[in-house]
Amino acid sequence: MGDLPKRRMQEVFLTDQAICIAMEYASGGSLFNYVKRHGYLQEPAARWFFQQLILGIDYCHKMGVVNRDVKLENALLEVGSFLLFIRSMLTAR
Repeated sequence: MGDLPKRRMQEVFLTDQAICIAMEYASGGSLFNYVKRHGYLQEPAARWFFQQLILGIDYCHKMGVVNRDVKLENALLEVGSFLLFIRSMLTAR
């Protein structure tokens, strides 16, 4: 599958309700906007994004982190069509 993109943390800060992590800019926009622009996904593209989604969720779960809001708007695209996940990540430990 090749090397997955690695994101750098720019800043980490705390609020009363959350730990916030500011990451590098994801230039590809959201998966929602990608689908909206293209009207629909051809099967090879849908399979590519679905595989990344499953691999990403599996990795997070193995690290004890869950995402309670998995949806197209919260999956960002990196150039080269790699998925990055954002928002609502919770530790399970």
